Amino acid sequence: MHHNRTASRRTLTSAAGIVIGAGLAATAATTPAYAAPATVTLDYDCAEATITVTSSKDLSNIVYQVDGSPTRLENLTGKVYVVDLETLEGLETTWVKSGNNQSGDGPGYGQRFDFDYDATCAPDLDVDDDGYEVPEDCDDGDAAINPGVPDVPNNGIDENCDGSDLVVATGPVRVTLIWDNDDDLDLWVTEPGGETVSWRNVAVPSGGYLDRDDNVGACFSDPEAGGVENTVWDPAPSGTYTVQLSSYRDCLESSPANYTIQVFVGGNLIHTETGTTDRSGGAGDTFVDSFTFQVG
Repeated sequence: MHHNRTASRRTLTSAAGIVIGAGLAATAATTPAYAAPATVTLDYDCAEATITVTSSKDLSNIVYQVDGSPTRLENLTGKVYVVDLETLEGLETTWVKSGNNQSGDGPGYGQRFDFDYDATCAPDLDVDDDGYEVPEDCDDGDAAINPGVPDVPNNGIDENCDGSDLVVATGPVRVTLIWDNDDDLDLWVTEPGGETVSWRNVAVPSGGYLDRDDNVGACFSDPEAGGVENTVWDPAPSGTYTVQLSSYRDCLESSPANYTIQVFVGGNLIHTETGTTDRSGGAGDTFVDSFTFQVG
């Protein structure tokens, strides 16, 4: 008869527990040839210029390279170490080794961490992603405020970052047109008696007048974005007013103007009209919107 002693030994060493005598037990354990590598994280503090290295196993050494020059930190203890630098600018790579081959905790695999200073530490100069960076963008927390938008008048906000809010005339009736490109748009506002205020007739006996006429012949030459036109009645007759929007000049084909018309009566906003006009490069009065409102 042949005995397979090798097979028997393998059975015994792989057993979780071996009974020895009555009621006694011993655990058979083996150390694996290779344990899992440590989990290592690096936290960068750009303001303090520190690297905090945290490992799930005891640290062995850290090597960091700045502008091509490596520095090695040996004989480390514990699982957390703070590398203190004068600045993180120039930092390229950090290698971290944790664990110990001789202690059974290893092997101490080295892990490499590449560093991008601009991506990690350089300030984001366009936080609101509106295409304008500070300091040109005077409010980088609001995408509706930047040099590329028209300034909404009389709201106390400097939307176009020119240093102040646009102020226009007010009265018992105010009709304000705001648009967002270099096109020449015009307001035509007719009062209850039939008199119309426009660029052709800037004042009427009933008290209406054209306070602001913007983007006249200004295709691509106006430093301010968009345009604002403003018509006021003071005093203001009671009755029905008719507002017409004329697109007088379209500066660029396939570049529509987005407009907003605001109507204020007694200082209160009573109506807002919005739309888009594109005349494909045309010129001359073309009426693209019309509505009425009541006073009194």
